[in-house]
Amino acid sequence: MGGSGQFPFRIPALEKPSLSVSTPSFSALQAHLQSGKVVVLPTDTVAGLAVLGGSQEALAKLTEIKGGPPRPFTLHFSSKAHLKEYFPKLPPGLAGLLCRKLPGPYTFLIPRSWANLPKNWKWPWELVGVRIPDCPDFLKFAGNLDLPICATSANRHNESPLKGNALKSRFSSMEGILFMKGAEKVTGQQSSAVISLESDLQILRGEVDVPSFLPGSRILILCTGNICRSPFAEVLLRREIAQAWEVEESKLAALGWKVGSAGIFALQGGPATSHSIQVAREEDLDLSQHRSQPLAAAFESDWDLVLGMGPNHMVELPRNVKRELIDLSGSPVPDPYGGTLEDYQSMARKLAGAIAARIKAWAVWPEV
Repeated sequence: MGGSGQFPFRIPALEKPSLSVSTPSFSALQAHLQSGKVVVLPTDTVAGLAVLGGSQEALAKLTEIKGGPPRPFTLHFSSKAHLKEYFPKLPPGLAGLLCRKLPGPYTFLIPRSWANLPKNWKWPWELVGVRIPDCPDFLKFAGNLDLPICATSANRHNESPLKGNALKSRFSSMEGILFMKGAEKVTGQQSSAVISLESDLQILRGEVDVPSFLPGSRILILCTGNICRSPFAEVLLRREIAQAWEVEESKLAALGWKVGSAGIFALQGGPATSHSIQVAREEDLDLSQHRSQPLAAAFESDWDLVLGMGPNHMVELPRNVKRELIDLSGSPVPDPYGGTLEDYQSMARKLAGAIAARIKAWAVWPEV
């Protein structure tokens, strides 16, 4: 051997031993939750602390373990069909948005008044956070539970997400907590993005493509001269959408809703007829500021859907434009131009029924 005094090989560094935790079966974990206890589980973002349902006792247990002041927690559902059970009636466009984006790394905050929560829960917050994690293990586990899972990230407030040994070290020795297989392997760096739909759309956490999260649509209503039928339908539809969302009409644009009107033979800048103004006033609507516009002017903007009063209005549209009759029954709305006030009142009643049916149809959950 040489006289350098150095070893001819390198001693490997000692690895920190991995903490081991038991991984109970799904049935054991489900029974644990049903007994009111806590499970550490995986999601598509970070590991979570979970209880079953949203009773006061369950939420208190979650708050105690999470630490710090009480904070809103999120209901995690196993499927869109499960979510629909708790939110069967939503304003137009919202169910479609949830179906487009979930499962996924998103939490949607929805007013509690739109939820069908069990009365014994006494949910303490005005909003309900809802998620469907895009995590196969979670969805398989939660799919055998009757209630949604109420969960929060395992880390404390302002603490980085817990993972691996740090996660196991924090909770493995706590009494009454079980680990679901795979929870310690979650490597997400950030909790889900949070999208609030309380009065308009607000991104409270994370980065998302805002236009793709807007629940509303751009609707153009089309008639012949844009002075009788379509002006009345425009202001009525705008009001009914706002009432369904429980917001002021000025908030509709922030939700992605845009409602306009035009006429296939309209002149630019003409007022609504006096009878249209009168029947609108009878419905507490104001058409005094309406000014007509031809179809070409309207199509300087983009529209998702054109609603026509009759088949003759549909044939005037560009080929790639989505179009439907405003009345879902397929019945045209007669033109009252030149007629009596009673003719206009008949028009108003027919449009009111057609728009009520539209609002209802846009609120229906897609097939889930």
